Amino acid sequence: MTTTVVLSEETDQSVRRAAGRPPVPPDRIVDEEEAEALSMRALAERLGSGTATLYRHFGNRAELVAQVVDHMFGLVELDDRELASVSWQQFLRAVAHAMFGALGRHGNAARLLAEQTPVGPHAMALRARCVAVPLKAGFEASLATRARM
Repeated sequence: MTTTVVLSEETDQSVRRAAGRPPVPPDRIVDEEEAEALSMRALAERLGSGTATLYRHFGNRAELVAQVVDHMFGLVELDDRELASVSWQQFLRAVAHAMFGALGRHGNAARLLAEQTPVGPHAMALRARCVAVPLKAGFEASLATRARM
Protein backbone atom coordinates (compact mmCIF):
# COMPACT_ATOMS: atom_id res chain seq x y z
CA MET A 1 0.00 0.00 0.00
CA THR A 2 1.35 3.42 -0.97
CA THR A 3 1.78 6.11 1.66
CA THR A 4 1.64 9.83 0.95
CA VAL A 5 2.55 12.74 3.19
CA VAL A 6 -0.08 15.47 3.53
CA LEU A 7 0.55 18.79 5.23
CA SER A 8 -2.12 19.37 7.87
CA GLU A 9 -3.63 22.87 7.68
CA GLU A 10 -4.34 22.86 11.42
CA THR A 11 -0.93 21.98 12.84
CA ASP A 12 1.55 22.50 9.99
CA GLN A 13 2.92 19.04 10.79
CA SER A 14 3.32 16.19 8.36
CA VAL A 15 0.69 13.52 8.59
CA ARG A 16 0.97 10.08 6.99
CA ARG A 17 -2.04 8.68 5.22
CA ALA A 18 -2.65 5.56 3.25
CA ALA A 19 -3.63 5.93 -0.38
CA GLY A 20 -7.38 5.77 -0.75
CA ARG A 21 -9.86 8.44 0.20
CA PRO A 22 -8.56 11.97 -0.23
CA PRO A 23 -8.02 14.05 2.89
CA VAL A 24 -10.90 16.24 4.02
CA PRO A 25 -9.72 19.78 4.78
CA PRO A 26 -10.29 20.68 8.45
CA ASP A 27 -12.26 23.80 7.53
CA ARG A 28 -14.76 21.65 5.60
CA ILE A 29 -15.14 19.39 8.61
CA VAL A 30 -15.73 22.35 10.89
CA ASP A 31 -18.34 23.79 8.50
CA GLU A 32 -20.51 20.69 9.03
CA GLU A 33 -21.67 21.96 12.40
CA GLU A 34 -25.18 20.60 12.83
CA ALA A 35 -25.22 19.22 16.35
CA GLU A 36 -26.94 15.95 15.51
CA ALA A 37 -24.36 15.23 12.80
CA LEU A 38 -21.37 15.47 15.09
CA SER A 39 -20.80 11.84 15.82
CA MET A 40 -17.60 10.90 14.05
CA ARG A 41 -19.33 8.20 12.01
CA ALA A 42 -22.34 10.33 10.95
CA LEU A 43 -20.13 13.29 10.09
CA ALA A 44 -17.82 11.11 8.00
CA GLU A 45 -20.82 9.80 6.07
CA ARG A 46 -22.15 13.33 5.40
CA LEU A 47 -18.73 14.36 4.11
CA GLY A 48 -18.37 11.26 1.94
CA SER A 49 -15.29 10.28 3.89
CA GLY A 50 -14.24 7.85 6.58
CA THR A 51 -13.82 8.16 10.33
CA ALA A 52 -10.07 7.59 9.99
CA THR A 53 -9.85 10.78 7.94
CA LEU A 54 -11.57 12.72 10.71
CA TYR A 55 -9.32 11.24 13.37
CA ARG A 56 -6.32 12.49 11.39
CA HIS A 57 -7.51 16.04 12.06
CA PHE A 58 -9.23 15.64 15.44
CA GLY A 59 -8.20 13.25 18.21
CA ASN A 60 -11.78 12.78 19.37
CA ARG A 61 -15.28 14.26 19.26
CA ALA A 62 -14.48 16.79 22.02
CA GLU A 63 -11.69 18.28 19.87
CA LEU A 64 -14.06 18.41 16.91
CA VAL A 65 -16.74 20.19 18.97
CA ALA A 66 -14.14 22.68 20.26
CA GLN A 67 -13.12 23.50 16.67
CA VAL A 68 -16.74 23.88 15.55
CA VAL A 69 -17.59 26.19 18.45
CA ASP A 70 -14.48 28.31 17.86
CA HIS A 71 -15.30 28.46 14.15
CA MET A 72 -18.72 29.87 15.05
CA PHE A 73 -17.12 32.54 17.26
CA GLY A 74 -14.96 33.48 14.28
CA LEU A 75 -18.15 34.19 12.33
CA VAL A 76 -19.34 36.86 14.79
CA GLU A 77 -19.21 40.07 12.75
CA LEU A 78 -18.56 43.34 14.56
CA ASP A 79 -17.89 46.74 13.01
CA ASP A 80 -15.02 48.17 15.07
CA ARG A 81 -15.44 51.70 13.69
CA GLU A 82 -19.13 51.76 14.56
CA LEU A 83 -18.56 50.27 18.02
CA ALA A 84 -15.67 52.58 18.94
CA SER A 85 -18.01 55.40 19.93
CA VAL A 86 -20.81 53.53 21.72
CA SER A 87 -21.36 52.95 25.44
CA TRP A 88 -20.32 49.71 27.09
CA GLN A 89 -24.00 48.67 27.25
CA GLN A 90 -24.47 49.26 23.52
CA PHE A 91 -21.23 47.40 22.77
CA LEU A 92 -22.24 44.32 24.76
CA ARG A 93 -25.72 44.44 23.22
CA ALA A 94 -24.15 44.55 19.73
CA VAL A 95 -21.97 41.56 20.60
CA ALA A 96 -25.00 39.62 21.84
CA HIS A 97 -26.91 40.40 18.62
CA ALA A 98 -23.92 39.46 16.46
CA MET A 99 -23.50 36.16 18.32
CA PHE A 100 -27.20 35.42 17.99
CA GLY A 101 -26.97 36.14 14.27
CA ALA A 102 -23.92 33.90 13.79
CA LEU A 103 -25.52 31.05 15.71
CA GLY A 104 -28.82 31.53 13.88
CA ARG A 105 -27.08 30.97 10.54
CA HIS A 106 -25.78 27.59 11.64
CA GLY A 107 -28.72 25.38 12.43
CA ASN A 108 -28.56 23.55 15.71
CA ALA A 109 -24.94 24.36 16.43
CA ALA A 110 -25.81 26.52 19.45
CA ARG A 111 -26.39 23.28 21.40
CA LEU A 112 -22.67 22.63 21.18
CA LEU A 113 -21.94 25.68 23.35
CA ALA A 114 -23.36 23.81 26.34
CA GLU A 115 -20.86 20.97 25.94
CA GLN A 116 -17.75 22.90 26.92
CA THR A 117 -16.35 26.34 27.68
CA PRO A 118 -15.15 27.92 24.42
CA VAL A 119 -11.38 28.41 24.63
CA GLY A 120 -10.30 28.54 20.98
CA PRO A 121 -8.55 31.59 19.51
CA HIS A 122 -11.72 33.19 18.09
CA ALA A 123 -13.64 32.72 21.34
CA MET A 124 -10.76 34.09 23.41
CA ALA A 125 -10.38 37.14 21.16
CA LEU A 126 -14.08 37.94 21.44
CA ARG A 127 -13.97 37.37 25.20
CA ALA A 128 -11.00 39.75 25.50
CA ARG A 129 -12.91 42.42 23.58
CA CYS A 130 -15.96 41.95 25.80
CA VAL A 131 -13.88 42.33 28.97
CA ALA A 132 -11.86 45.30 27.69
CA VAL A 133 -14.92 47.50 27.16
CA PRO A 134 -16.20 47.44 30.77
CA LEU A 135 -12.62 47.80 32.05
CA LYS A 136 -12.22 50.92 29.94
CA ALA A 137 -15.54 52.19 31.31
CA GLY A 138 -14.13 51.95 34.87
CA PHE A 139 -15.47 48.61 36.09
CA GLU A 140 -13.30 46.60 38.49
CA ALA A 141 -11.67 43.57 36.85
CA SER A 142 -13.70 41.05 38.85
CA LEU A 143 -16.93 42.62 37.61
CA ALA A 144 -15.75 43.21 34.03
CA THR A 145 -14.86 39.55 33.60
CA ARG A 146 -18.45 38.59 34.36
CA ALA A 147 -19.60 40.47 31.24
CA ARG A 148 -18.21 37.78 28.99
CA MET A 149 -19.87 35.28 26.71
